[in-house]
Amino acid sequence: MRQTKENLAYLEEIIDLDWYLEYDQNLGKGVKLYYALNKLAYRVFHSKDGFMHFRVSKNGEYNESDVMYQVDKIASLIKPGDSILELGFGQGANLFALAEDYKDVDFTGVDLFPTYKKNSHENVKLLKQNYEDLSRFSDESFDVVFAIETLVHSSHKEKIFKQVNRILKPGGYFIVYDYASVKDVNESDEYTKKALTLIAKGGASAEIESFDSWKKAFAKNGFIEESNADLSKEVLPDLKRLKHEAYRLLRRKRLAKTAFKILPKRFLGNVIVGYLGYDSCKEKLGYYMEFIYKKP
Repeated sequence: MRQTKENLAYLEEIIDLDWYLEYDQNLGKGVKLYYALNKLAYRVFHSKDGFMHFRVSKNGEYNESDVMYQVDKIASLIKPGDSILELGFGQGANLFALAEDYKDVDFTGVDLFPTYKKNSHENVKLLKQNYEDLSRFSDESFDVVFAIETLVHSSHKEKIFKQVNRILKPGGYFIVYDYASVKDVNESDEYTKKALTLIAKGGASAEIESFDSWKKAFAKNGFIEESNADLSKEVLPDLKRLKHEAYRLLRRKRLAKTAFKILPKRFLGNVIVGYLGYDSCKEKLGYYMEFIYKKP
């Protein structure tokens, strides 16, 4: 992890990293502020259409259309007449894209801090709600529940998984795209722990849990594994692009130091994520995972 170590040393010359390392984040006001401050940044650097997740490039080269990979995979599991729930819908782009192609399917999204502009789809219902509490939904009311890069904001995954199992119909799918560490962060070496903690806190996440902890959470709450796919290699082109954007600011040390003094820390956290993400993923400190599980 030589490059990651060098990246950390470079950041320490510019930024007070302790603030990011120490503050506690778990679906609180910090997440709300993070998304409020970064709404425009997501549209500029991620997608003008409101997609907020990484692109999965199967051919190894960055392409704008690769942002549809996750949506297309979810679509492949949808049947006519299904009811679908997204946990943490953000700007609504995933649900809106699916609703265009599946007009006979009912889509629901929950998000504690939604940032969508307008919902013009009759078959989409968007609710301002914490996805850690799904008590408003009846037992066995959804055919598919999915979450794309959002459960990382919560450290109460087993609580969420138990509720998802309750509201899924037998045979229903639970699909998650999220980050996982190779092993428990607290059991990692100093540099790995620091890098992964900064990536998590810079993106207003509670923590990056290990791959084994994800698998145990699914199994403990009654889900059967359909597939686990490590897509880390496929997101590298997008991560490389984001590192380039972050370095455009960081390479000018005096300007960067000034920016980190006067601009909101939760806004600039994305610079840290962008700068560390590519090499941390390339050096296999963590994974970008596709989890597809089923309720028996």
